[in-house]
Amino acid sequence: MACTVDLMKLPIQDIKIGHWTDTEANTACTVIRFPKSVVSSGVVRGGAPATREFELLAPERTVENIDAVVISGGSAFGLASSIGVVEFLEELDHTHIVLFHDGNNETKETEYNFIKKGLENGQHCFYTTQKPQKILDEMKGFGINTENNELLHIVEIPEAFEDYSKMILDKVEGLPEEAKIRVISTHYFDFDTEEKTDRMAEIEQCVDDGFEKINGNFLCSFEVSQINQNLRDRFLNQLLESHKAIIFQTEEKGTEVFTTP
Repeated sequence: MACTVDLMKLPIQDIKIGHWTDTEANTACTVIRFPKSVVSSGVVRGGAPATREFELLAPERTVENIDAVVISGGSAFGLASSIGVVEFLEELDHTHIVLFHDGNNETKETEYNFIKKGLENGQHCFYTTQKPQKILDEMKGFGINTENNELLHIVEIPEAFEDYSKMILDKVEGLPEEAKIRVISTHYFDFDTEEKTDRMAEIEQCVDDGFEKINGNFLCSFEVSQINQNLRDRFLNQLLESHKAIIFQTEEKGTEVFTTP
């Protein structure tokens, strides 16, 4: 027998809580959701604790805010309940997202899932690349319909670093006003000078300033190894100002996701 409690208001203004209990399996799950990102901290105790994304709250991490807390059983099944929160991010309707990665296979899976779900929802999906045929072949192998798909737009970008955002925005503006979109803008350039990182930050800010014209989600993908190590922290802070959702995805650390106010 299972019982559920729908989202309800706590005495603290605008904070909501949802709870589900399985009395037969003797387990439960609780989600606490905040109206906006909040500063947070926490301590893990107990003889056999298990967490997901909790390390993000460590003082030396760059993440300062969270959007929700999931409390569950500590087994692999219990921790899997947080997948529902990740799926909630899929429901973001109008968000400028930045993805930092190390070029691992999981990143391609993230990008192609993003495109695949958009196509399944009838959205126009754009993917920028310097190697369009390679990307089409990979997408096909991932199960994406690439043959005569009017919703899939592969945009070939120049080899040299330059502002190609206008190329994408021009194509987006050519769509019907009611058309919903998803964009993955890849940036496989060597960001080895402040001039380049500053210019890229300016471009991203311009995209964000005009984001009301974009009817959908725009994901900007950066491979960290191509950003000069001495410039990474500065560049990251610049990009935090122009994006509402941040994803870190590395083979060593896995995936970390958070949003900005």
